[in-house]
Amino acid sequence: MIKDQLGIACIGEWHVHGKDFADKLDKYPNCRVTAVCSDIPETGRAWAAHMGCRFEPDYRRVLENPEVDAVMITAATSDHGRLIVDAAKAGKHVFVEKALAVSNEEAYAIQKAVTENRIHFTMSDPVMKAPQMFVKRMVMEGTLGMITNARIRVVHPLGIMGQHKPQFYNKAESGGGTTIDLGCKAAHTLYQLFGKPFSACAMFSTYTDMGKANGIDENAVVLYRFPNGILGVAENGWASPKYQYSLEVYGTEGCVTIHDAETAYRLNSGCRVTVQEAELPEPMIYPLDDWIDSIKKDRPNRNYGIEEAVHITEMITAAYRSEGMETAI
Repeated sequence: MIKDQLGIACIGEWHVHGKDFADKLDKYPNCRVTAVCSDIPETGRAWAAHMGCRFEPDYRRVLENPEVDAVMITAATSDHGRLIVDAAKAGKHVFVEKALAVSNEEAYAIQKAVTENRIHFTMSDPVMKAPQMFVKRMVMEGTLGMITNARIRVVHPLGIMGQHKPQFYNKAESGGGTTIDLGCKAAHTLYQLFGKPFSACAMFSTYTDMGKANGIDENAVVLYRFPNGILGVAENGWASPKYQYSLEVYGTEGCVTIHDAETAYRLNSGCRVTVQEAELPEPMIYPLDDWIDSIKKDRPNRNYGIEEAVHITEMITAAYRSEGMETAI
């Protein structure tokens, strides 16, 4: 039964985007945040007061509450498996911040629970904005000819500046370093463009004392091999001197690039063309919008669903296994 008013509980304060998501949720028509659940009572109560809802430290009681239709999970990645499986079994819809899980086995258990209990699930990782959709259109329409290789770089300086949140250096909670963080965005973009890869080969580096003490990757390069011989390089790190985003896709008939805010392409038959903002297509639907709409209309979500989330987990875990074994996976 589709309810007029959708009650959503916010679970966990581990991830930095949790409170932003909650503020957005509260602005959706016929949606309201009904509870905040956190293992840090002081900040959890403050968050609940800000949202004008109750604070509930017991997750079990949140799931038993008939006023809670869905949960937004921004807890530690290592807790995702337990939290999502329990929510699915309780019939609660789930929105979760990337990454989905710290292992393939946990991801498969989540997928089983989501599928068997027929809940609406979305993972937040909005990588396909207007410029990326332009790149995808050129790839899908064959404008670049046969695609040969691609490179994506997603980096920031917070690690070497000592400004990153300390929980990202807690391997037991995060599941890893930059590869399971920014590497999700890089891998996810390549997945959106080329599908699921066959293999991965990774190399990591660490620079700070905190990174070395905790065995955290702060800089990473992962080479993925996709169908049709496409090679995709994913560079990600917390050790760049500045924030930087680059995406380059090369084919036999030309190339298309995104460098920070500029999108451009060059075909073999012509000159370099800078794409104006008005020429860009619509971005892929924002994950939170898609999730809310899928629940209200009881329809399948368009993107960022459980199968996609599992595939991204497989790409990330393959990178970690490859680096650990010093071989391609």
